Amino acid sequence: LRVVLSGERQELISVVSMEPNLKSSAFKVVWTDGKQSLVSFKDLRYLCPCASCVDENTNIRKIRREDVPEDIKPLKAQTIGNYAIQVFWSDGHTTGLYAYDFLRKHLVK
Repeated sequence: LRVVLSGERQELISVVSMEPNLKSSAFKVVWTDGKQSLVSFKDLRYLCPCASCVDENTNIRKIRREDVPEDIKPLKAQTIGNYAIQVFWSDGHTTGLYAYDFLRKHLVK
């Protein structure tokens, strides 16, 4: 995500950390600009942007929020380059790459 500052300078905003809290069933996301976001495991799993979850032609979501198990949790999460995070979910879903700009758009209001 590029933010134009002072008309010319650009700064890349990315995720500093994305820590799961199993007790609250949520990720705490910390951004390079100091902002913080909280997102429940269920909401993040529902937001998965992969082709299995979102129709590539129509951009219509194929899964419903109620299809995501209430007890969904991440088994593993890893960074992909300098642009995304991949989460391996307890329901077996592993194909979603959450780009930082996608996360920023959905998590920071």
